[in-house]
Amino acid sequence: MMHVGVENLMDQEKKRDKKPHFARITIELDSETRAKRVCNAVSPELNVLGYDRTEASIFSDKNKVVLEIKARDLVGLRAAIGSSLRWLAVSVQTLEKVCLS
Repeated sequence: MMHVGVENLMDQEKKRDKKPHFARITIELDSETRAKRVCNAVSPELNVLGYDRTEASIFSDKNKVVLEIKARDLVGLRAAIGSSLRWLAVSVQTLEKVCLS
């Protein structure tokens, strides 16, 4: 079972500001082990995410995976969220298919 939550998205008016845009994506998984494995699988991908436009970090908290993304513009934030969600989905689906716990 997987539960996904996205919080703290800045509104579109921030686009005109110089302040960074921020998103926190939380995914609740069945076990702490799966959460750690998903973090380990996705972490290398974050190093190439948007280069100088975005920064991202990922960590596990018990059975949850938390991904935080900061971008200097809204377009970069949206692109980073889309890529990150695909990487997270592939990692979770792969774990489910091979039945790792």
